[in-house]
Amino acid sequence: MGRIPEGVWSKCPECSELIFIKDLIRNLRVCPRCGFHFPMSAEERISLLLTKGSFRSLLDPRDGLMIGTGRMRGVELAVGAIDTEANRLEEGEVYESIAALFNHAAQNRLPVILISPGGLFMEGERDERALEGIAAMEKELIKLGKAGLLYLSILTDPHPVYDFANYIPLGDIVLAEPRGRTNRPQRENPVEIYSRPSPDKLIDRIVERGELKRTVWRIIKWCTQGGKGHGREAEEAQNG
Repeated sequence: MGRIPEGVWSKCPECSELIFIKDLIRNLRVCPRCGFHFPMSAEERISLLLTKGSFRSLLDPRDGLMIGTGRMRGVELAVGAIDTEANRLEEGEVYESIAALFNHAAQNRLPVILISPGGLFMEGERDERALEGIAAMEKELIKLGKAGLLYLSILTDPHPVYDFANYIPLGDIVLAEPRGRTNRPQRENPVEIYSRPSPDKLIDRIVERGELKRTVWRIIKWCTQGGKGHGREAEEAQNG
């Protein structure tokens, strides 16, 4: 067998299956053999959930960080997506961006979806900007709560400690993918971690990526007057 061209195949780190990359993308970057969930970019996370072409940035896009608004079956949402590339950014900048998302949602009465991994900014001391960013997030989150707006957290790679969301406030409802990267020492499967009886259990449901959009829509619909829109939004909802 000849040399496998780079960029054509990917090897699953869980079961060692060789997967044609185009097939992996079509399968939402989930291994068809063992179900391992490969990482996705912030852009892919946004595309997975929102109506095509509906996303509008509130801030200048950064590597690994997208903050903006978009529609899901006609319902307008405030949406943020963070991936591991956000480690290249200043910690405080990430927190400030999330605070801006919460603020926009409160001012415009929009439900919030925030997609974030665990393990970001786990090393080193937090500088003044990071601490100010944490305070800003908490302040804006209070506004969301007072307005009675939904805040939905989606954890793409929960870290097996209570700080797995890295000071990013967790939502009213918290979903998590079943498996993320396996390149951390002594990593445990989130299904095993969070299925243990505990009064501090923070994840409401483990959801496979293929079911994530359906599950999120049911939550949004339940929390926003049945998800009913008007005019063009109603047509989008009917057409899915």
